[in-house]
Amino acid sequence: MKELGAKATFFMQGWRAEMFPNTVRRVYAEGHQIASHTYDHPELTSLSNEKIKEQLQKTDKILDGHLGMDFDYMLRPPYGSTNDRVRSVIGVPSVQWTVDPMDWDVLNAQIVCDRIVRDTFDGAIILVHDLYNPSVRGALMAMEILQERGYEFVTVQELYRRRGVSMRNGAEHYSCKPTGVDYGPVETPVITVNGGYGGKMVSMTAQSGAKIYYTTDGSDPIFHGKLYTGSFPVEHDMTVKAVAAFNLNGSRSAVVSQTMDTFVAAPPVLTVSDGMIRLDNPNEGTDIRYTVDGTSVTADSLLYVDGIEFFDGELRYRVMGVGVHSTEERIYVTSDGNLYRDVPTAEWYADEINRSVNLGLFKGVGDYKFEPETSLTRAMFVTLLYRLAGLKGADVSYETPADFADAT
Repeated sequence: MKELGAKATFFMQGWRAEMFPNTVRRVYAEGHQIASHTYDHPELTSLSNEKIKEQLQKTDKILDGHLGMDFDYMLRPPYGSTNDRVRSVIGVPSVQWTVDPMDWDVLNAQIVCDRIVRDTFDGAIILVHDLYNPSVRGALMAMEILQERGYEFVTVQELYRRRGVSMRNGAEHYSCKPTGVDYGPVETPVITVNGGYGGKMVSMTAQSGAKIYYTTDGSDPIFHGKLYTGSFPVEHDMTVKAVAAFNLNGSRSAVVSQTMDTFVAAPPVLTVSDGMIRLDNPNEGTDIRYTVDGTSVTADSLLYVDGIEFFDGELRYRVMGVGVHSTEERIYVTSDGNLYRDVPTAEWYADEINRSVNLGLFKGVGDYKFEPETSLTRAMFVTLLYRLAGLKGADVSYETPADFADAT
């Protein structure tokens, strides 16, 4: 079917899907529609409402588990057997058929092919069981013949969308004949990269009504995609993959991929002098933008001019220019002039660390890092005792111990 460019809806029994998770994922990955054929093929009209729901919910859970999704799955009732009560319980579209080659009975590929070709019309839903080898071969033979006559093979979901017809929960659907409109296949989204102030921005567009799902790490968006809600920056060299969909399960485009890179500027150099926080920009023709409320830096953030007064909170800053930006840096600031890259203000130990630094007991490990999760070494502990003794006014001195080769 992949070679033919044909799509179908696979109505799966839950107990069989449970045995073949890779097949379920492959069917979905290749653009076909996953649907339900109950868990173990009972005649639904003979079951209670609770048992009907159990058959569907159990199958839905298996399919969702294999796909990592939360889909609503159309139902093909076993034997085509339904009534008003069953349809009121299932809560999803009930799909029947208009072409039945009786493939399970004849088990002859040529007869299956001939019957499909003879009975098919525009908008027909064709029933075939992929359980039998002759059925598969006969269906593929018929597809080739019908494609030569101008037919397309699409999912049930896509057949109704293309015709502009809404499928109804609990209603039976046998075919979808021409309605005078054809909305065409789902078009792949268009990815655009523009270089504005603050770096490159990625934007995507799709045909009206379609949603876009995308990833930025090269993974498949039909499994791992985020819903596109607006432009986003190129933060690093990355591969964007995107798919447009009216329904990811059975009505989506092919995946489009685009690799993009960005020029990352050198970050500002932070120092403290004259009671102010200073930021030095090593990149000509660019600005430094910053925030003091913990929010991410954008092109609309505060423009750095000459020093930032101490405050209690979180400082974020980055270089920004046309088509370029640096990575966003953050540092936690106190009003008494202490700066920490790794002591968030909201942490339970933040106030005590700041108090110990103000007392002179601790001075951090350099580059405004305190490493609050690092174990205290014996050398650190001895240093702490020395400073504490000095803080208490004791007359302290030390000698290099002769018994330790690693203490100088």
